[in-house]
Amino acid sequence: MNKTTLASLALLAGLTAVAAFAATADQPLPADVVAARAAAAPRVGSVRRAIAKVEGTHTSPGTPLANRYRAYPPSCAADPLPDKPVAPVYSTNMPFWARKPSDLNHGYLENVTVSVWRLPCSSSGAATPYNSEGLPNSITLVRIDRATDREGHDDIYPTFPILQVKQGSIDFTITSGSATARNPKSFPRIASEPNTVRESANYDNAIIDSTTFVLENFPDADAGFFTYGDAFTLRVDPNVPGTVQPVDIAVPAYAAAQGVVTTPRPFDGYVAAQWINYAQNQSLLVQMTEQRQGDGSTVRQLVLDVLLADDNGDPLWLVGNAAFTPGQTSVTVDLIYLGPDLVHVPWGQVTVSITDCNHISLDYAARDDVAAPIPLLDGPVAYERLFAPNGLVCE
Repeated sequence: MNKTTLASLALLAGLTAVAAFAATADQPLPADVVAARAAAAPRVGSVRRAIAKVEGTHTSPGTPLANRYRAYPPSCAADPLPDKPVAPVYSTNMPFWARKPSDLNHGYLENVTVSVWRLPCSSSGAATPYNSEGLPNSITLVRIDRATDREGHDDIYPTFPILQVKQGSIDFTITSGSATARNPKSFPRIASEPNTVRESANYDNAIIDSTTFVLENFPDADAGFFTYGDAFTLRVDPNVPGTVQPVDIAVPAYAAAQGVVTTPRPFDGYVAAQWINYAQNQSLLVQMTEQRQGDGSTVRQLVLDVLLADDNGDPLWLVGNAAFTPGQTSVTVDLIYLGPDLVHVPWGQVTVSITDCNHISLDYAARDDVAAPIPLLDGPVAYERLFAPNGLVCE
């Protein structure tokens, strides 16, 4: 549902109606049901914030920036979203409004399954806008599944419902005088790709294929802001007044026991940063590279620069790099240092793992022939993040 629709106050016709017709994919609904749906559709209202309607003043695109209205850690997920829910799943099977693309004057019903579930994200314990208590983080997904024999059929297809969220002070409805209307703050932003800013599925859009969506917040201070890790209720309304009753799906607060948080977390661009160990006076620079090969494949590499002091107190760099596979959680790197005449001298190996978004561990193993004043590091050394890269906020 787009922001224009959010600004509207649609009448609540049919919210208390009960299902009166069986869901079929080939029998048209009566004309009065079609008319009632059209009358109860969300009305287009005015946009609250100033947006250029034809031509604005901005000639340049934006630069990387973490979405201030984000609903989960940006480092939690990337496209594509999963297509199979995992327990615990909160779901319902219900009829959705369906139609033929060539005939908008008739309506049908098609049974679909709506599922809500969460996936764990790396949780550093830091307070965030969507998790002020620093509790375990999660991403909340919603999936709409067509029946197996209807999957991909576009001769008659269901359309996207009206979704609303009830949480805290935000209710599904508001009352003004004697009129009751949908609460404009109750509409979530629902996107088919994670880490977007404005993408949102629109009411009445075609659902040709079963699709997974992620619950997001609209980038507008006047819209509702939801912390989806807390308990909430999702209302699914196909908007077929007098025929299909909206269904409320109660989703309890997320608990870490519902899923195992990956520790250590996989290597990706969010690891690229400067890290530090104050106790041992060591600094660590981590870079993540991506190189396209001639065969079209992509090779990712972890690049390490460890800054420390030798036994004489002089600065010393231990550097190295190693290729890794996406999803890998441990990388072993051969380290070297510069000797006389800038000769590369092998030092040994280090195994790197990311404990969480704010901590990295390096398990050192020096060679037997390393001589003073080159230091002999042994065992794991923990470093904490000194800063985050622009637009790549790991939480």
